[in-house]
Amino acid sequence: MLEQYLEVREKQYDKKAYIDFFTDPMALTPAVSGVMVQIVRAEGPSGPNRDYLFQLEKALIQYGCEDKHVMGLANEVRRVLSEMELIFS
Repeated sequence: MLEQYLEVREKQYDKKAYIDFFTDPMALTPAVSGVMVQIVRAEGPSGPNRDYLFQLEKALIQYGCEDKHVMGLANEVRRVLSEMELIFS
C-alpha cells in the first residue's frame, strides 16, 4: 500500500528533459543522444530534486546502507553545483 502511494506521489511531478550530450564543444555530433537531465536544476512542489537526493543519501548512510549509485550521483551533483557556482560568481 505504501509503495503504491509513493509510486503515484513521486511520478505525478516527474518532468524529464532529454538532451544531446557533447564531450567536445566543437563537435557537430553528440557523444550521446537522449540523455535525461533533471536533478541539478529541477524542482517540484516539495523543493529542489537535488535536496531530495542529498537527504536520501544521508538517510541511507544513517541506516548503514551505503548505496554506491546514490552516493556517486550525489557527488556528481555536488561537483556540477560547484562548477556552476564558479561560473556564475
